[in-house]
Amino acid sequence: MTGAFALLQAWWNAPSEYRWILDYLESRGILRPVKILIGAGVAAMGVIPAAILDSPAGPMSAASRTVNLLVSAVAIGWLLFWWFGPWPSPVVSTSFVVCADIGVTVVCLQTSNHLVGMFGLMTLVLVGAYATFFHGARALAVHLSCALISILLLGVLLASGREGDLPLAVVTGLVAYFVVVFIPPFLHIGFWVLRADAVDSLNDPLTGLLNRRGLQRSARNIVTADSAADDAQLVMIAIDLDRFKDVNDTLGHVVGDEVLIRTGHRIKSVVRGSAVVARLGGEEFVVVDIVPLSAVRDLAERIRVAIAAPANRAHVTASLGVAAAPAAEWLRTALPQTRELDALLARADRAMYRAKHNGRNAVVVDDALVLDPD
Repeated sequence: MTGAFALLQAWWNAPSEYRWILDYLESRGILRPVKILIGAGVAAMGVIPAAILDSPAGPMSAASRTVNLLVSAVAIGWLLFWWFGPWPSPVVSTSFVVCADIGVTVVCLQTSNHLVGMFGLMTLVLVGAYATFFHGARALAVHLSCALISILLLGVLLASGREGDLPLAVVTGLVAYFVVVFIPPFLHIGFWVLRADAVDSLNDPLTGLLNRRGLQRSARNIVTADSAADDAQLVMIAIDLDRFKDVNDTLGHVVGDEVLIRTGHRIKSVVRGSAVVARLGGEEFVVVDIVPLSAVRDLAERIRVAIAAPANRAHVTASLGVAAAPAAEWLRTALPQTRELDALLARADRAMYRAKHNGRNAVVVDDALVLDPD
């Protein structure tokens, strides 16, 4: 029971991973199809308020009919946004959920046949699915609260209104509750657990840095059109600790782990926050960043000096190999980016081994990279 409570507490307090989900969809090339699919759902939600106007079960008063047309117009606006606009920010996305909840509830409450209105509330399943996939537990809770209030209001109208059917109100209300309110939290928790496992699979458990898989995923997205200036380089720095085996053999693996964690922290302390830092296994680290051509060697030297700084115990140094490619060419390449990254890493590795052969605690730049054209 304690374990279940701890899981629920972690789920409730987990930060939104909206950006991670978008990056994942984009890396798979399906972000645009997902936008089109969401727009199609919005289109269906916009057609319903207008289509029910000609039904005897629809709204009767002129004001109610006007409200239905207004809801359809708002839905068309969201449809155009999803199909032709950028992907919404977290705030805009939350606004979309709120608008959809309000629109569906208003249309359903205005039906002259409240049984039809209760049936129409099932449309909130679509809104719940969107909130489940893209938003955190607290945003989902707000949506589910709105859905529950809508179900209760329609249930009261069905029991006390023209139909006057309390048993029917109870039965349809329970069905709507289980479909719209009860099931989504379980789906969200399951999705959250799977997503957390997926994120963990991209990280090295000891240092918290990215692993090889995480490196490939993150490095693919580091170059953007804004960052690809004329002299901007996609820089790959291979880092290997010198004589690390001696640390494990003489001081033990516990101290060796401390050295690896310390090294990760020191690397992170001297690179930009947007740089990709990974541990590929053993004592090998990698840094990927976008820097001007003139700053390539300076970046590697900062990392080397940081690693070699004095330590209370198990002082280590590192050998670094540097390879780079023009960021603009990276955006234009037709080759699979994973293959390009592997080729860049192979060049950096070769330069790193040259640094080891040259006496260690040194930086060697790949021969293909000309830092001083003059």
